[in-house]
Order: sequence, then C-alpha cells, then structure tokens
Amino acid sequence: MSQLIYKPLGDEQNLIEAWARSGSISFGEDYDKILIYLDRLDRPKWCRVLLDDNTDLVGTLMRASLGMFVMGGRVRTESVGFVTIPPHHRGKRAGVEIMQHHLREAHEDGAAISVLYSARARLYRGVGYETAGRHSKMSIPLRTFKPRTTQGIDEVSSRELTEQDLPVIYMLHSQFARSINGYLDRDEWMWNYTRGVYAKRLRQGYIFEHMGKVTGYLFVHPGGPQGPKLGNETIVDDLCFSNAPTARAMIKFLASFNSASSTAKMGIDIAHPLFDHADELWYQVESSYLWMIRIIDIERAVSQRGYSPCLAGDVVVEITDSLLRHNNTRWHISVADGKGTATQTNAPAQASMDISAFAPIFTGYSTATQMHDSDRLDADSDAITILDGLFNAPTPVMADDF
Repeated sequence: MSQLIYKPLGDEQNLIEAWARSGSISFGEDYDKILIYLDRLDRPKWCRVLLDDNTDLVGTLMRASLGMFVMGGRVRTESVGFVTIPPHHRGKRAGVEIMQHHLREAHEDGAAISVLYSARARLYRGVGYETAGRHSKMSIPLRTFKPRTTQGIDEVSSRELTEQDLPVIYMLHSQFARSINGYLDRDEWMWNYTRGVYAKRLRQGYIFEHMGKVTGYLFVHPGGPQGPKLGNETIVDDLCFSNAPTARAMIKFLASFNSASSTAKMGIDIAHPLFDHADELWYQVESSYLWMIRIIDIERAVSQRGYSPCLAGDVVVEITDSLLRHNNTRWHISVADGKGTATQTNAPAQASMDISAFAPIFTGYSTATQMHDSDRLDADSDAITILDGLFNAPTPVMADDF
C-alpha cells in the first residue's frame, strides 16, 4: 500500500460523502442520517480520515477526549468509534494503520488509555487492546418496578430539564461516575451523543430535586411497540442520582410509565446502585457485551488510577510493546496511600507480559492469576500475589455505548 495520510475531516464535501458511504455500508446506517450527523458536529475536532496518495478515503475514525474512573481515579482516556474501511480498501492493513495513527496522536495529546467497543476483536488485539470491562442492557417490567421503601420520596420533586440545568447535571454525573469502576467522565461530544443532539430530536430529560437541590436526572424516549395492549418500550438513555430518596423517587417516576409501556430498557449494569432501591428482582440482563482498552502510557495510567488506601506494595514488571516504544521496558510499580507510580528501572523483572495482557489487570476485569493461567503473564507466585492485590477492583462496567 502507498503512503497513507491521517488527518482531521474538514469541509471537503467529497470526503464527507465518502465517510457517509463507508459508514452506511459498514454499519447499516442510513446514508442521509450520517450526513446530518457529520454536519452537526465539530468534524476537525472529533473525526479522522485515512487517505491514499490519490486522496481517496481509505478509513474513518472518531475520537473523543474524556476520562475513565478506575477505582475512583480519573484516567485520561481517548474513546474510539466509527472505525470503517471502505470495501475496496479492505484486506490491506488499513484498519491497523488508522489505529496506529490514533494511538500515537492520543499519546501526543496526553492520553493514558484508549477505549472502544469492538466489532472485530482480532484487529484491535493486534495493536494492543484487550477486553477490560462490560456493558449491559437491562429489561425491567414496569408493573413490578417499585421502591423498597417510600421514605423521603415526598421530599423529592421532578420537572422537565432545561438548557440551564446542563452544567449542574454534568457535575452531578461526574461525581456519580467516580464511584463506579469503569464509568466515563464525558466530554462535549459524549454528552451531545447522550442527549440526542446529533439525532433527529433531543431526548426528553427530567430533573429531580431534593430539599431545593438538584439530586438527579434522567433522559427517556419511547421505544418500539411490544405487542397488543403492551404499548411501547420506554428507553432510559441515562440516569444519575446523589442520594437514596432521589433513587426511590426515580423508580416511582419510571413505574408511572406502565400505563403506556410494560417494559423499560436501560443501558446500566445489573450491579447498578439504582437496583439497591428496587422492591422486586424481576429485572434481567437483556444483553451484555464487552469493551476493550489499550494502555497508551504506562506511567500516566498507573499514576492516574485509584487504589485501595489499605494496600501497599512494589513489583517490577517487564512490558513488551512493539508499537509504542516508550512502554517497552521494565517498570517498577509502587502503590501506597491510595496512589500508584510507575518508573523505568534496570532491576530484575519479577513478572513479564505483553501490553495487551496488562489492560484487564489494570481495570480489574481480570486478575494477574487469571492472566498467568491463560499463559499471558510469566511471573513467580509472589509477584502474582502482589499484582492481584494492588490492582484489585470491582468488575469494571460502563453505561455509555458509543
């Protein structure tokens, strides 16, 4: 393949149309819908194209700069989406090349990790990504969805969300997300995507207030029909709360949709704190799929992640990374007082692994023991025990789907 050019998508109409064609073929999306989407967002900021020497479109990619909360620490993160290769350019390693460009650009911009949902795991594993968490969609029968107790519900009021509420809910979400391992701290693109800014119409939002203070919000829209006398699904696009009375009031609010809907669908995990306040246990996982991360910079990632303040330890790990050479060395990883550091060292390695094997250990999705049993990690038993302890975390989950 000739020398390829990686650059932001600007106002070149031929490239915008080629992007829409590639997306339509790859994802089955409506061509005109993609054009509207591209017209509404900041293309130079979030869209990337890969071109051949004839300026023909070879690949597309979307990136966003956000954070991922890992054990309460905000890890600087780049999300990846809308990776497509037009059919006549497939089989020439264009997918690998556009991902390599993305990772180098993300490192230059200060990112510690990259996150994506995979349509083809082999491609992304080939450039250092690995499975590191899950995303679930829950199905909730509204006629049995009630709060466990009504305590404090009468103190909570609800109203329609307005543009003036946005700064408050952004802050509320960031505080809420910090408490859940794997949740994202959204940027402007992610919030616009969540709210439906790029869609045909904005999603309906509601504010919940307790004692005169905003303590929760949710976004909903009607889904498809479920059958005779069952009405439509109610799709919950996003929700967040900061105290128990608000969570109970939110459950009661959603249950009120049962006159028109028998089921609510929402993209939250079965371990979500909302269900701590539900009376019955009839909700179930409708689907669950996995997301992947790539460690872009070990030093940044280890220092930005959170750790249990009860733990302390040191271990020397040799990392193999053929793409991002700054990672390809031995690292002295030290954790104490809830903080971690990673510094390059010439000390003998106690453990060795490929950069992709470190990803699920880093988020807590897999343990070092599991990686060792899968022949992904070479280490003595003491080093494995230390790694298991230092990176122990609740199963990482994510509500955002992109």
